[in-house]
Amino acid sequence: MRNCKAKINISLDPSLRSETKNFLESLYNALEPDTKILVTPQIKLYVSNTDCMSHLIIEISTSDMAELRSAINSYLRLIKTTHLCITNLLFV
Repeated sequence: MRNCKAKINISLDPSLRSETKNFLESLYNALEPDTKILVTPQIKLYVSNTDCMSHLIIEISTSDMAELRSAINSYLRLIKTTHLCITNLLFV
């Protein structure tokens, strides 16, 4: 049994837009329910806000490389969809 891990770090500079602080929180809130349902793969979400940067960190651990690849692809699609939804709401 192998232990496969991936870490996705999304960083935004809050000075670029006034909405960026809320964007990461919205993204976290959109992704967080999945982490409570799924037993495997093990997924952890972290939001880190500092003075100069804001980060969302997604850590994925699986026992299989194919499962890891699948989880990464799923989360990247969720991130893209959430970004599109938030962007569309901001400009409506």
